[in-house]
Amino acid sequence: MIRKLLAAAAIVAAPLTAASAQQCMVSDPTGTPLNMRESPNGRIVGTLRNGVFVTLRDVVEVRGKRWAELAWDRPGGTVYVLREYVSCRQ
Repeated sequence: MIRKLLAAAAIVAAPLTAASAQQCMVSDPTGTPLNMRESPNGRIVGTLRNGVFVTLRDVVEVRGKRWAELAWDRPGGTVYVLREYVSCRQ
């Protein structure tokens, strides 16, 4: 299962039509894989390696932490990661 999630991390989710959707890249200066969660502060459902492109849908704040809502190919179609480790072009 973990191997499948890691392989899926290389696949970019389909582009969204929402005006707020942005193409971004996972960018953790420590090089550590970024945990994907089913909800902010929720259960870890996989990881993303540095340099993987993702589609940012929205940013939410929960208990003082900013979370990036990413489009993802999984039930519900969304995962959350810490926003500070996602770099987007302006």
